[in-house]
Amino acid sequence: MNDRFRISEENIEQLHQEWGELYNRANLPIFLSREWMAGWCSRLLRMGEQPLILTARKEGCLVGIAPLMILNQTESERVISFIGQDYSYGLGFIVAGKVPEEHSMIHHLLVRYLFENFLKDGTKIQFRHLSGDPALISAIRENSGRRGFRVEMGYQDPSRSIPLQDTFEKYLKQGIRSRKYRCTIPAQMKRLEDEALVRFYLSPPERFELFWNEL
Repeated sequence: MNDRFRISEENIEQLHQEWGELYNRANLPIFLSREWMAGWCSRLLRMGEQPLILTARKEGCLVGIAPLMILNQTESERVISFIGQDYSYGLGFIVAGKVPEEHSMIHHLLVRYLFENFLKDGTKIQFRHLSGDPALISAIRENSGRRGFRVEMGYQDPSRSIPLQDTFEKYLKQGIRSRKYRCTIPAQMKRLEDEALVRFYLSPPERFELFWNEL
């Protein structure tokens, strides 16, 4: 391991100011902020879950955080994941390397520490809703390959495709099953138009991006 870096476990409560400063430098989604993570740990952890906060320090300065948790499913089986990952998006390690090489190195050091110290028999890593940071993906693949671990990756689209009719009126009549909503939605739209400057768009697929950018 590079002598300039030290990887260890730390308590989330002791990283208040440093976490915030690193998070701001890294410019990441709110789901990786200390406020979100600390709130989740204090109120939403389920039975059998415990935080696992791995940190990377360069000459004492915090340069990387892996905000993880361990779920003990049984006495011999446990899962390592991101804190609150089922309700978060754009997840990954919080890293602010000065150059791309350092950014990649910090990811590799954190993943290697995780593998060497926590991947025992009956333990698996299950990361969801990743940001797709190539440095993290590369670190997982490389460290897994060295140890003969199997890596499975896939994409999951949580949204449903809903076929729409030619007009909004047809959609209200045929696409919404609730009679109540078929009556209340037009009335609510009319009320909004009367009370404020509200515009409703019907956009063909090829012009959706244009309308979206205007919003």
